[in-house]
Amino acid sequence: MSIWQQLRSSVQRTTQLVLGLSIVTNLAMLALPLYSLQIFDRVLTSSSMETLWMLLAGVLIVGITGICFEHLRRNAMTELSFYLEDNIFPALVKRINLPSFNANKRELLEDYNFTQKQIQGASALVFIDALLMPLFVLVTYFIHPLLGLFTLGVNGLLIFMVIVKYQWQLPNQANLQKNRATNQNLMLSNSSALAWLSITSNSDRWFSDRKNDWYKQINVARQVELPATILANLNQCIRWLAQAGLPTLGAMLLLSNEITIGGFIAGLIIGGKTFMPVDALIGNLDSFKKMTHFFKAIKPILNTAIDNDPAYQAKLKGNVVIQDLKLKQAHQFNLTANSGDTVALVGPTGSGQDSVIRQLMRYEPVDSGVIMIDGVRLEDWDKNYLSQSIGFVSGSILLPEVSIKSLITSFGQVTTTAAIQAAERTGLNGKLIEWDLSYDDIFKIDTISPSLSQSLRQLIALTAALATNPQLYVMENPETHLDMDSMSLLKGILIQEKQRGKTIILSTQSRSLLQLAEHMVLLNNGKTLFKGEPNEFETVKNTMTDQRGLQNMNAFYASNQPSMNEHAGVRQ
Repeated sequence: MSIWQQLRSSVQRTTQLVLGLSIVTNLAMLALPLYSLQIFDRVLTSSSMETLWMLLAGVLIVGITGICFEHLRRNAMTELSFYLEDNIFPALVKRINLPSFNANKRELLEDYNFTQKQIQGASALVFIDALLMPLFVLVTYFIHPLLGLFTLGVNGLLIFMVIVKYQWQLPNQANLQKNRATNQNLMLSNSSALAWLSITSNSDRWFSDRKNDWYKQINVARQVELPATILANLNQCIRWLAQAGLPTLGAMLLLSNEITIGGFIAGLIIGGKTFMPVDALIGNLDSFKKMTHFFKAIKPILNTAIDNDPAYQAKLKGNVVIQDLKLKQAHQFNLTANSGDTVALVGPTGSGQDSVIRQLMRYEPVDSGVIMIDGVRLEDWDKNYLSQSIGFVSGSILLPEVSIKSLITSFGQVTTTAAIQAAERTGLNGKLIEWDLSYDDIFKIDTISPSLSQSLRQLIALTAALATNPQLYVMENPETHLDMDSMSLLKGILIQEKQRGKTIILSTQSRSLLQLAEHMVLLNNGKTLFKGEPNEFETVKNTMTDQRGLQNMNAFYASNQPSMNEHAGVRQ
């Protein structure tokens, strides 16, 4: 059973339970008006205290029962919200973080939070109460048919308003908001050019060119907002008709002796209650629309099965083979790294070396080709086990806002002693002292200055990777944001890990890190221009046939001399 099927089953069970409880709750709501009817029609006419006490006892029993059932149905909604939080949210986050997910994550998570709050706050009960509106109409019909027909007619008009608002007003308003946001973003994106427009005296012409677009937007707004105003006014008229018409009709029936005083009072109370659910539904219709949209959006996501990864686990030896991996311009990439090798992937920014790293870490999908680790296809490995067995460092991926200790211990998977020993090797321990931070502090990008926070992030990631003592390191530009001292420590760590027989695959823009590698791969726009030992490049580059690629490589080499990190300080 997929996660979506589990959610649907849970929602169906909760809906059935709440619907049954709502029937009892709404029936209990009839107790007070019917109690008033009996007081006027039986107690006052008979002057019987016994009858009064019996009616009071009955209404108390029914009222307490209704309160208990109301508590139960609200508790059922709360339990459903907890189910969403405990089971659906983790599964949803896991799936939207897959490389293949292309929708707006922020918007989806905002819709989830909204839906979860609506369910937890029992706002969704409005829609179930609206379904039980005919029950109150039926009771008013029994008091007098005209009262029943009047309440039925008013609710019919309100339901018509619901349909019009749901089918027409809300979609058009949503499109209008998107158009406004687009135009606002256009203005903001061009705001930096307003100075140039002003200096060159082109401001008036620029605004004039956009008048037609603005007038079109205003006309669209009129077509949406004016009918929406009419609908709102019509809704107010229907409310006034209900509030004035019901007592007027009741009074006419009372004067003609067709109902009693008790029937008149009960009719007013019950008739008023018939309007409340549908009227509340109109006010909460945008919430209902948003919740419906959310469940439609997550259906295909939760139907995605990702928990069936083959559970292949074994101690890594560090042998990596990549065959026919598709990069830019449909170029194929091949690589063989034996246990203990250090391989550097270099080239101009955007040439594909970082894509190789991310596909190897399953952060990006492998569209074609094969990646094998220790002779086993990447997709056949237990994903969590493999990820935790590789020392991964990235200069671009953000870290969660938790304690530094949690990060460097991989949330308790590594002992604190091992993590602190790794922190001493990477220099993180000294930096924390220098920046007046502790391991219990929460890491935030604004904890210290932006440049130092980025350096801290990189040191934390390097420490976390080193603390696990992996056989295989995969690094994406590990030199990013490091100062001279940290860069020197990084080179020393890589040398030590090489001597210990660890496999290291890294993409880098640093010539000094490149010199540590036994093997290098030069990439340009997805194409492999050179593969071999770094010191061989100078001797073979003159035989390369790709002159444009050779020019790019020479430019890359010229801009990445060994002195780059020794003199540049922090690389931004």
